[in-house]
Amino acid sequence: MKNLGTLYQYELKKLLRRPLSWALVLVMAVFCAYSIIRFGVSSGSGMLLPILDEDGNETGEEQFIPEEEIQAVKREAAGKLNGRVMDDAFFLEMLEAVPEIQFPQLEVYFLTEDAAYLHPYSMVDGLFWDARTVTEEEFYDRIWEQTQASFERWDLSDGEKAYWTQQASRIEKPFVYQDYWRGLDRAFDTVYTFFTFLPVAAAVCLCAIFSEDRRTRVDALVFASRESRLPLYLAKILAGITVAALAAAVIIGAVAGALLYVWGTDGLNAPLQMYDTVSPRPVTVGQVFLPIILLLVLFTLVYGGLTMLVSALTHNSLAALAGPVLLCFMMQYFYYHAQEAGRWGDYFRQYLMGYYGVNNLRLVNLFGLYLDNYQFGALLYGAAAALLMALCWLGWRRSAAGRG
Repeated sequence: MKNLGTLYQYELKKLLRRPLSWALVLVMAVFCAYSIIRFGVSSGSGMLLPILDEDGNETGEEQFIPEEEIQAVKREAAGKLNGRVMDDAFFLEMLEAVPEIQFPQLEVYFLTEDAAYLHPYSMVDGLFWDARTVTEEEFYDRIWEQTQASFERWDLSDGEKAYWTQQASRIEKPFVYQDYWRGLDRAFDTVYTFFTFLPVAAAVCLCAIFSEDRRTRVDALVFASRESRLPLYLAKILAGITVAALAAAVIIGAVAGALLYVWGTDGLNAPLQMYDTVSPRPVTVGQVFLPIILLLVLFTLVYGGLTMLVSALTHNSLAALAGPVLLCFMMQYFYYHAQEAGRWGDYFRQYLMGYYGVNNLRLVNLFGLYLDNYQFGALLYGAAAALLMALCWLGWRRSAAGRG
């Protein structure tokens, strides 16, 4: 075991010096980043709004406002109200500034004349039938009512409700308004692209980690000495973990850099309630992504562990590459059937690392300690990755028995 460090460095260099593998990782990273930068907020979508006459009445004609123009209007208005306390004075000023007209005329006003109060007005409008009756007390009372209603929709136990009530009590009220980071929706959408690219990256980088020794006949030399078997196995596993995590970091880092390049950093420190008013999570918009990034890395390690297990059992690089990739595409089936699995469906990739995961309030009671979906998801994915890597030892021992 005293040579474990040397063996680890040797195995790591073998994996890092595979130019084709890293070329593919870089291609995937560049493709993701380029797609975000190239298209930005443009998605071909937009809004179809009526054309109004001088009196504000509909003319019967319509105008199409592309999504990029809508986002440009919102970016121009962003920050104008930052730092304002959302109290009675704030709401009174908002109602005085916004004309007493209904949708869709009001949408036309916001997008073509003055969008300063577009976001705070939409926050209020999502809670009240008549946004023009809002007061500070009613605003925060209605938020708590809707939060409690979400407890019922998620079918939470009394203990879970108490947990989220305590978490919600940590949210500062009245809110200090801050426009949230406008790349949030695109970032959530981009998470779903990782579900294909990260498994492929792990499989490509690790498919030869055990099979290469059989091809080069190095395993016969290794298995001749019993003392060398465990250290080399551990070195391979540790090197595989490092490379899989590095591949995930390259792709995720490229996407994060592209998102920040397009949308900047303004609004990352805004409370999550600026995006989801009734969320009981006392976190900022930027903090939302920390557990998601961790889960994406662990998700990559799961597929990395599966790749290494197939490589150890079959000694076939092609099988080790194809198996995890095929499983990745087969998992799409569970996208439509995950909820049939009950609460366990919450930990399927699509329902854990996108907006659904942020919205999910179900907890797991582990020996009297409540864990939210991100905390338990990290334990679950980490345990799955560790189990797969531990099972590699069976294939390693079987090879040793055949060669030793």
